[in-house]
This record gives sequence, C-alpha cells and structure tokens, in this order.
Amino acid sequence: MDYFTNFPGFSLRKGEHMRNAFKRLAKSKGWSEKKRATEREIFHRSVVQDLNTRFIKLEHYQNLCKELFDDVPSTITQCKKLLTSKYVNIWDIVEGRYRYFEEYKEFRSYTHHDPVHKRIPVEVWVQILSYPYPSQLSRVQMVNKNFSSIVSLMEV
Repeated sequence: MDYFTNFPGFSLRKGEHMRNAFKRLAKSKGWSEKKRATEREIFHRSVVQDLNTRFIKLEHYQNLCKELFDDVPSTITQCKKLLTSKYVNIWDIVEGRYRYFEEYKEFRSYTHHDPVHKRIPVEVWVQILSYPYPSQLSRVQMVNKNFSSIVSLMEV
C-alpha cells in the first residue's frame, strides 16, 4: 500500500496490521486528534484505491479465489459468486492474509475480538458491496443497522 511510502524512515513491521502501523505512525509523528482524523481519511482513501487497482481484471479475481479456495472460476461473475458465498475479512485481503469462514458465527468471532474492524469507512464498504449481485445485497442488509444503511445508500 502506497500510504506509508509518504513517510520516509517509517516502515511496516513484519506481520503488522496496517491499522496498527497507522496508529504507530500517528504516535511517532505526535499528531493531534485533528491531524490524526485527517490522515485517517487519507489512509482509508488509499485502502479504497488499493482495492480498486487490485481487482480490475479476471486474473485478479482468479488469483484471489486461488489463494482463498484453491478454486479458479473462469469468469469474473463466477469469482464474485464464489467470494460472496463465504465470509472473508476485507482487512485480511488488504493485508495479504487469505482466510475465509463457512459460518457467520465463526467469522463474527474472528472479527469481533478487534473492534477496529467496525471502523472501516463507508466508502470502503460501498466499494466492497459493489461486488455482490443486487439480489445478494438483501442478505447483507440483514447483518446489522450499519450495513442496512450503507446498502440503502447504494444505487442498485
């Protein structure tokens, strides 16, 4: 991700979550709350841009499916269908970790231990939710009030 390259002398630690790296960067720079909020927005836009550039072509989707499932569908539509049939943490994908869950309960347990996952910006969720079929968005709307409001904002 390009965001951290804007800060010479700062580097990600092996295995470090990007959100934790952002906190470490903010602390090392002594950012005020206002500066931290501004930089967080820039950081989140960088995440969206990274996702937009990583998933453009069929081969990008196929690589993700192969990493996650050892299955390589032949079309983007088939890849999306496979991806939306499982529970995948988007931060794991952004950070290059490939893991999925068959059951929502397991997924929730995995993501719920770290409340930072709840702070993914709306524009990232809109990008993520642009991939499922419109008919699948009704399932997403039922997850919680936040998802319901995000889906209702989208043009379907």
